[in-house]
Amino acid sequence: NATAAPGSLKLSAVAPSYTVGARQIASFLSDDGIADVNVSNIKMNEDGAVEFSMELILDSQKLLVRSSAGGDKP
Repeated sequence: NATAAPGSLKLSAVAPSYTVGARQIASFLSDDGIADVNVSNIKMNEDGAVEFSMELILDSQKLLVRSSAGGDKP
């Protein structure tokens, strides 16, 4: 599940373990287009998987791509 607002993206996620969830968060943090990741509502479900919510704070300056004057993509 995901919702978007200017400058952010909120996600609900399920990971098979805390380690896998942490790796996904680290992956987001290593992306230049993401300024920060806020994680909340962490809990283990009845199947043993980890459910959590996260908000990705986007760096719009790094996500926007400007086209050249000739209309060619950079």
